[in-house]
Amino acid sequence: MTATRNAMLELELERFRYSGAEYDTLAGMCLSLAPGSLTAIVGDSGSGKSTLGAVLAGMLPRHDGDELVGRITLAGQEIRHGAGADPRIDPVGWARHVGMLPQDARHYLSGVRETVEEELALGLENAGVPRADMRLGIAALARKLGIGSLLPRDSGKLSGGQERLVALAALALGAAPVLVLDEPLAGLDASAASQ
Repeated sequence: MTATRNAMLELELERFRYSGAEYDTLAGMCLSLAPGSLTAIVGDSGSGKSTLGAVLAGMLPRHDGDELVGRITLAGQEIRHGAGADPRIDPVGWARHVGMLPQDARHYLSGVRETVEEELALGLENAGVPRADMRLGIAALARKLGIGSLLPRDSGKLSGGQERLVALAALALGAAPVLVLDEPLAGLDASAASQ
């Protein structure tokens, strides 16, 4: 694979296999993501889309026997996986560049905040964003996504589609340049999907 001049994230994957698995889940993949681009990965259920997303988000391989052979270049830093390589990934640093929304949006939300607005503020608080800027950013994104009426609601009592919209909003507020969205429109009606 030839490096793309302005790629934010590149993957050259020879293979990935989960610990204890008999076969590789992923093999022979090259991917280059440029800023501002949209890339859709499609395939049947069980084809490895979620696994690929987790590799891109730095969540795989885990250190319990998963095997990844290849390289990932993120924001100009190359990380090699495979024989003799012992890469160390800083998950917090990686998340500044790549945010991932898993299939189950509930896994993205903290579950410790009472309201949707507080849930959306959590990442901004951790990043040290001033409170006034937080409120403005949350309000603007809530208007854009049509979820303003959800802000005062209990974040633990949302429908699946509402939960997904809130998780998408929280991910967007994190402002990572690369977003990996696993089944991003699952559970959303046509209007919410359009927004």
